[in-house]
Amino acid sequence: VPTGTLVEIGTAQEYLAFATDFKAGVYGNADTKVVVEVTDDLDFEGLTFATVDNGGTYNFAGTWNGNGYAMKNIKSTNTPMFILPKGATLKGIVFDSSCVFTKTSALGGHWGAIARALDAGSITDCHLYCDTYIDYGAGGALGYGGMVGRLGGTMKNCTMAGSFIHKREAKTQMSAGLYVGGMVGFVNTGAVMEDCMMAGDFIYEDCDLKPVDSAAELYFNIGGMVGRLAGTMKNCVMKGNAEFMEHLRNVFFGGVLGDAEGTSSVFDNNRFEGNMIIVQKEATTDVYKRFFVGGVIGR
Repeated sequence: VPTGTLVEIGTAQEYLAFATDFKAGVYGNADTKVVVEVTDDLDFEGLTFATVDNGGTYNFAGTWNGNGYAMKNIKSTNTPMFILPKGATLKGIVFDSSCVFTKTSALGGHWGAIARALDAGSITDCHLYCDTYIDYGAGGALGYGGMVGRLGGTMKNCTMAGSFIHKREAKTQMSAGLYVGGMVGFVNTGAVMEDCMMAGDFIYEDCDLKPVDSAAELYFNIGGMVGRLAGTMKNCVMKGNAEFMEHLRNVFFGGVLGDAEGTSSVFDNNRFEGNMIIVQKEATTDVYKRFFVGGVIGR
């Protein structure tokens, strides 16, 4: 299949057929930059949603232009749109309010409804109007976001209008840090997030989720929009409420950003317009109690 091959998708069935073919290698591997143009709303009522790529050999590296058409009635469990797009251009993708995305504890690794991780490339003019439910999965140093788990490229003019709810029912100890944000879990060094807005609420609730006793430097980076920032975040606004219910140990919690990390992070002209709500549960064990909280930035 030649580079630049154009594929038009106008129905949910055509989307699923393309996803099946792409993962089967019909369009080549990540070096084949296929161009997808969505031409109408995609209604997944009664259909099982699927990822475009497979997070391995066949990672999407082309251009996906959703053209602002709505993707409807997606009921996804552990299935984002993309797993690991490679330098892709993703734009105009819209999930309307009829959709629901859920990540259960059975799925490890990064999480975001549009992409679990974008190592390079761009996400532009994408909008998520539905709710996202998250449960902690095995592993560490994970990024959980409503739209992207780990951002290594650019994200611009994107909106999260649904609520982001992280709720853990079972006790689990961690062996590495956790980065949770309403839109993006972790913005990498060199990555840029700008002109984005979260209008929905950010709700983080856990059940005694803490680092292992010997891991003094393991922290939870929790933010209304971004959990951890090592790149650039500018001109973004959090309009929803930021709610935190947990034992207060080893946590950086901010209305917009949990933690601005190191000398590479740039945080410019971002603001928090919602309410911050903190509910402290009684700690059953003293494990490196540290709690940094700020209306805009936790630390």
